[in-house]
Amino acid sequence: MDDPNMHAYGEDGPDDAEIGRRWREDSSLEKWFPITAERLAAKERENLHLAREARTWWEAAQTYATRLEAHKPLMQAVELILEDGHMNQEHLARLRAAWEAA
Repeated sequence: MDDPNMHAYGEDGPDDAEIGRRWREDSSLEKWFPITAERLAAKERENLHLAREARTWWEAAQTYATRLEAHKPLMQAVELILEDGHMNQEHLARLRAAWEAA
């Protein structure tokens, strides 16, 4: 880059004229874009696989979050019992109701 404020290759990198000279000497894709078509295709397959896996995990998380939400009253009742350290008739009734609702 000829702009003194831009250094694409770092401070000691070549200027535009030098880059142009190098391009005219060897403009092969292998030199300027070293990733091969095979590696690119492999990366695309890997990306697709990871996207599918992420989607699967996301869907599973949504399913289990819904199930967990259904058990929330039961969990709250158990927490109340544990906090109080004892169970009275009201707690028992709430626990039974939550259990039957789940």
